Amino acid sequence: MKNSQKGFIVPVLVAIIALLVIGGGVYIYKTKKTETPLSNTETQSVATNQTILNSLVTDWKKIAPSIIPGFPAVSQAFYGYPDIIQFIGNNRVIISYQDDSNPLFAVLSYDTNQKQFSYLDGLRTSPFKVSETLWNTWKNKYGEVSFTPQTYQFFSTRTGDVVYSSDWKLITKNPFVSATQTKPPTPSPKDETANWEIYRSEKYGIEFKHPAGWYIYDGIDGGSGLAIYERKVGPGLPGVSRLMNIYRHGNETTDVKTYAEKNTLNTPIATDTTSGLLKKEQGYVTVAQIQSYQIYTKTIDRDGPMECYNPPCDWSSYKNVESLIVRTYVPHKSEIFEVSLNMGGEISTDAQKKKINPQEETSYLNTYKLILSTIKFLN
Repeated sequence: MKNSQKGFIVPVLVAIIALLVIGGGVYIYKTKKTETPLSNTETQSVATNQTILNSLVTDWKKIAPSIIPGFPAVSQAFYGYPDIIQFIGNNRVIISYQDDSNPLFAVLSYDTNQKQFSYLDGLRTSPFKVSETLWNTWKNKYGEVSFTPQTYQFFSTRTGDVVYSSDWKLITKNPFVSATQTKPPTPSPKDETANWEIYRSEKYGIEFKHPAGWYIYDGIDGGSGLAIYERKVGPGLPGVSRLMNIYRHGNETTDVKTYAEKNTLNTPIATDTTSGLLKKEQGYVTVAQIQSYQIYTKTIDRDGPMECYNPPCDWSSYKNVESLIVRTYVPHKSEIFEVSLNMGGEISTDAQKKKINPQEETSYLNTYKLILSTIKFLN
């Protein structure tokens, strides 16, 4: 009886050991099988931009038809090489390429172990444009959040179907993201003549604007011109502290530059004993969209007037007084219009007052230029 029990126990123990061995083997097999993909993932290396770029460009004709949905077979019409290749991290790129008429986009992944690409996402429908929102979605989903995108764009002047990876150049602009700052709109220049008055003369066939309150006199030099005065504050006649003239010279056939130089004051350089020229500038300007000629002269009167108009006279107050004349000659049809300004220092025994005040000269010249800019011919 004991022997029979002993004989029974041995096979049972053998069976149990066998089950343990088989079960352990299955467990180890399954565990290793499950761990294998993880091991491959962990050993994935990060490829350089140049490695991925070289592979994509070199094998584009094979890669695109095999992985990109809707891409034509090699034997059919060939889509062009990618125009944009943007690296977003994790060995992933966003590319743009063209069919016959529309830009298309794809997100590709590069496997460094298999040395091949796979398709992750893309855009092949209207509006055929990757919005900033879609780009951010692709980058966050497929790329590396902390990775700064690096974009390469195709630049080549060669013709034909020969390209090299060096034809794609690194650019600083992200074509999928609009500028973060927009330039403020350029303010419109202020119209300094907006509140000026308009003077219109059918007699002279001219119209222009002048500061409000200024006085226009028609009839200087026997009725051949207009005088423009700055009206002084207070009773009495309009003041002449600022004076501009407009003359019309008819039936002129001489060119405007020759006419201007012939009719403008040309005096020698100032000396200690004679009237003289302190400064002279001349050149072409545009008035009423017409090429005109302008001459600026600043002189000093060393001698003073030849006679005394209001005796008794202090001759020293008349000597060494500065004067400024600017003449602009505007040709129109067979006539030449002369627009001039005149200003000078004070008749005074004070040498400083005899000089033209620089601030007043700047203000006066600005007003003169503004008046010129408003001139219009009526016919």
